Amino acid sequence: MVKYCPRCGYANADDANFCLRCGYPLAYQYVNQPVVTQQTVKLQGKVCPKCGTVNKPEALFCKRCGFPLTLSNVSITNPQQTTLSLPSTPSPTVKLPSQPTQQLSPISANQPSSPPVQSPPPQQFPTQSTSAIPISSTSYPQQPPLAQPVPSQQPAKRSKKSKIVRVAVAEVAIIGGALLLLSVILPYFFAIILLPPLYVPPPVRGISYLTSSQVDSILGNSWRIIYNTTSPSSLAPMVGISGSISGSISVYGEEFNSGSYYLIAAYITFPTSSDATNFYDYYVSNSKFSTLASVTTLINGYEAKIFQGSNGIIGVTSLGNYVIIIVLYSKSTIPFTASQVQQLISQSEEVGIT
Repeated sequence: MVKYCPRCGYANADDANFCLRCGYPLAYQYVNQPVVTQQTVKLQGKVCPKCGTVNKPEALFCKRCGFPLTLSNVSITNPQQTTLSLPSTPSPTVKLPSQPTQQLSPISANQPSSPPVQSPPPQQFPTQSTSAIPISSTSYPQQPPLAQPVPSQQPAKRSKKSKIVRVAVAEVAIIGGALLLLSVILPYFFAIILLPPLYVPPPVRGISYLTSSQVDSILGNSWRIIYNTTSPSSLAPMVGISGSISGSISVYGEEFNSGSYYLIAAYITFPTSSDATNFYDYYVSNSKFSTLASVTTLINGYEAKIFQGSNGIIGVTSLGNYVIIIVLYSKSTIPFTASQVQQLISQSEEVGIT
């Protein structure tokens, strides 16, 4: 009896449960065979590694269990005489509910066998395989790893810009602070050394004579006026000028006393500011105090010279048409400072816009 595969039309043996060519399951009612205890047959073909059934050499699947037969997992037997013990009972009927079955009638000896009508052409399968077909597990292509999100460069750019801005602000603050410090603490540095042609002092409104109360507030103690004069010849020796002061000028001088300390304040008015400046330069270079240690500073925006010795401090300045001279002295060491003399000169100047 021959079983034709309903899928590919291959003629299989009557004891095949699966098609030898395509592996399709074959199921129909078997015809009871005569009881054979022992039979000598020739065995040559592929031995199924799962159930041990000997299949035809061209078989790709085991006819008994349907296991795929490849060169890597089967052994091919040589033709030999082998005695097999066949079962005494017919094989059970195999029914697959999910697959349609095709019942074929056995072909008698009197009738010629004919091929099935319009059977599909057999599929071409390779007779040999170079690799085993995986059965137990199925390999799938691995998915590529997910691309990691690239961090945006915008925060780095922002941080770099903010850093540049902070550095620029810090530099501007440092430069501004340095300029402010120089303008407050060392104003004469700009007015005398760096920018003499560009420096414009505040306007002069006039001068005012010191009073005893003003001197007391600056020097302390109790000061009183003991002498005053408007004569240039009398004023010259009081402020350390040898000879007399001549020209179209007006002078006023006053002397204060407090114990062993004396204070002379001299005010000279010239016709022009250039005359006052010339007299200032002459006094700085030729008075009897010119050999003492001195410093140049600004008082209310105008240049002043401060001379200091062990028993005297002298200050002189020129502003507008006026020259102011302050002489603070004693027969012994004096406890006063150059800053106090600068304050006395500042009290006598009337500058700025009211």
